[in-house]
Amino acid sequence: INNTNNQQPSSINPRLIIIKYPTSHRTAASISIHFETSMNGQPSPKRQRIDEVVDVTSSSTKNNDNDSAVSNSPSSKEELMPPCPKVPPVASTERKVKRDGGWRWASQHGMDPPSVVYGPKDTALWPEEAAELFRATKINRDPKYASRYMRWWFENHEGKPARVPKIPKSAYTLYYTEQKHSIFLSAGKFHQKKDGKKIGAAWKLLAEEDKQPYIDKFASLKAQREEHEEWWDEKIAKWRENRRERLRSEGVELDLQKRRNAGLEPLCECSKCGPISDIYAN
Repeated sequence: INNTNNQQPSSINPRLIIIKYPTSHRTAASISIHFETSMNGQPSPKRQRIDEVVDVTSSSTKNNDNDSAVSNSPSSKEELMPPCPKVPPVASTERKVKRDGGWRWASQHGMDPPSVVYGPKDTALWPEEAAELFRATKINRDPKYASRYMRWWFENHEGKPARVPKIPKSAYTLYYTEQKHSIFLSAGKFHQKKDGKKIGAAWKLLAEEDKQPYIDKFASLKAQREEHEEWWDEKIAKWRENRRERLRSEGVELDLQKRRNAGLEPLCECSKCGPISDIYAN
């Protein structure tokens, strides 16, 4: 810091901030450590961000009965598996307008602005399934094609409930992520090979009574996932039927060649939407 007025800057105080995702079902959260300095009481911009995946399921081991009662309520399930919007959410339109000169050129000449090219800040607002699909499509093609594809995907899957939340694969995974968090907080880093072997050896030496809390926690999460799967199957069946009725009432053209000649996009026939032939099936 260049201090021209010979003023003593205050000490640098790290602040630990846990960022909550839109879908709270994830078993891991992102921790960001921001180093900020203040000069005359005015904080400076954030200087450094360190992301580390840590376990948050271990913090909810207390009051399991109350947590399970809340998580099994319909409102919690709606929050865990929200319906898909028709248009992909965007983090900030103003940011894209300032960054892309095509927006300014189009507004000056009275033309439609170019299509938005999405980025990581935008996909953080999407359902996890959509974000993974966008990243895979962007790797196989390019960001512009992936953005156009995701606009088509969101339009075809409007109202579809998000997929069932993932859970740890085993009780050992719960123990591993908890120990990884502890090692990172104490040492400031985590060596995947060296520290991972230590965690595995420590798990083998644990007594059965010490492993039981992790086993019980995993059994509770597994039972909760099965209940979520039943709820999701009912929701997806109802959504698929509503989609068929909507397409029937609108008289949508089903022939692929005729849709291409008319400049229309094809309809989605994924496993969740079902084949087009089922739309007019009795």
